Amino acid sequence: MVAGMTPTTVKAGFVSAVLSAGYHVELAGGGHYNAAALRAKVAEIQANIPAGVGLTLNALYINPRQFTFQLPLWQEMRREGLPIEGFCVAAGIPSLEKANEIIEGLKASGIRHVSFKPGSVDGIRQVVSIAAANPDFPIILQWTG
Repeated sequence: MVAGMTPTTVKAGFVSAVLSAGYHVELAGGGHYNAAALRAKVAEIQANIPAGVGLTLNALYINPRQFTFQLPLWQEMRREGLPIEGFCVAAGIPSLEKANEIIEGLKASGIRHVSFKPGSVDGIRQVVSIAAANPDFPIILQWTG
């Protein structure tokens, strides 16, 4: 797995190469400042990967301007039939209530898994609590050290 990180996994060529090699990689949301840019990047990646290979977006929770358009856009693209598989909540852990809301939206749109990237012991505990409250949905914990 290649975790999302701006600027490395913003690049379509890099993300396409990792996916084409059979690995999981997160497209970094940090380099996409509007819906058109994110849609264009997804289209570029899709043109260069095998059919049926899914995408995951790494969205920065700490950046509300980006996060508030990227999360609903990612769900919308999944509902449109694009190969969207996962979503990563990076740079901050939401409250249990907000995390549950995010997970319900992901599930409703057909997204298969969510990741959280805590950077502290307290953050790890928060993610464990989120996972315990959502036993029917795959939750990935990626420690950011």
